[in-house]
Amino acid sequence: MPIKFVAKVKIYTLATMKRYLFIIFFLSIAFNSYSQIINCFECDVRLLTEADLAGKSLEEIALLRNEIFARKGYVFNNERYQRYFERQSWYKSASSNNVVELSSTETQNVEFMKSIEARLQRKRDAAIRDLILLKKALNNKDNVTIDRFMSELKEHQWVTYGDCLEELRMVLNNLLLEDIHWNKGRAYYSRKIDNGYNISGESIYIQGNTITISRGDYSHSEIFGDFDDGYSDYMSEGEWSEFWIFTMGEDGIKFDSYQVVG
Repeated sequence: MPIKFVAKVKIYTLATMKRYLFIIFFLSIAFNSYSQIINCFECDVRLLTEADLAGKSLEEIALLRNEIFARKGYVFNNERYQRYFERQSWYKSASSNNVVELSSTETQNVEFMKSIEARLQRKRDAAIRDLILLKKALNNKDNVTIDRFMSELKEHQWVTYGDCLEELRMVLNNLLLEDIHWNKGRAYYSRKIDNGYNISGESIYIQGNTITISRGDYSHSEIFGDFDDGYSDYMSEGEWSEFWIFTMGEDGIKFDSYQVVG
């Protein structure tokens, strides 16, 4: 059963959580789109700034950087980039990549974006490194390392703290942290079990600077089919999820809150 009372625990109904998530998603789009560039149409005439790229993912910045070359007709060995740019109305492939030359402004923008990409990659690497370190510490009962990451939670009742850490340990042991993959600025890994009655599982989801680790009983088994016959004894009231929220910074991860839904 999930723990119901710890520091910074927030208990929501599923409907309330969905409303909050929608609001957060909408505001994040509005905020991130403000003052950002959406393409590199002007990257040949002005130098980019931090504000131009603020909130963009590593993949988005890499795409913008390669757009500078694409607008010169560069033919990419990377099939994904080549397919993408061939679909742009302005793309015309050059006769040879040897004739592709960048201006001083374009060269500076390319190097600037590379530096931002490297910073974002270091942040990702640090986050995965710390998650693996926390997992190892939980398994080895290395309280010094555990406290380094979870000290805010430790300020409250020890029994709750210990139970919460034990549940986190079990979740992390079921997640292959080394096998997390990124796509368009998000990373995800999940493990789900359908035992013929309900679907349960664990997952880790990373977007922006937020890492969400979760587990719970999510839904009824896929074999239940239609509920209209009244035969099933599955009760959706038994569904629940718990979340460990971390923030991701250039120095690694920091525990933020523990939340329960259901």
